[in-house]
Amino acid sequence: MSKPYIPYMHTGPWPIMIGFSNSEKQFKREMKRLRVPKHDMPRFISEGAGATTHTLTHPKEGTVVIICIGKRKKRHTKTQWIALIAHECVHAWQEVCVASRDTRPSDEAAAYGVQWIMTAAMDALR
Repeated sequence: MSKPYIPYMHTGPWPIMIGFSNSEKQFKREMKRLRVPKHDMPRFISEGAGATTHTLTHPKEGTVVIICIGKRKKRHTKTQWIALIAHECVHAWQEVCVASRDTRPSDEAAAYGVQWIMTAAMDALR
């Protein structure tokens, strides 16, 4: 498969890929690379939202989660924008739990998992 158009974090033992996008153009290119049919292609960001987390099942890649963050609006503080990213990272963690069939991870495992995803997201979305 060709090189991704968006950054993906190294997920270690997790059976999942987690990527990040703040560009609709790159997101669409990645959807094409993943061979998502045009009629199934999700919107970059859901209507009325500032961010969206997409979960796809790819025949070769397995579970693919892509956190999409829109440009920070002037009316939003930097703190609000970071909190929005954190919100989406929790959704990505929830998908890690589903893919791992871990219905009740320890509180500490969940905290570290979200922290790991959040760190990768902040590095990728600067």
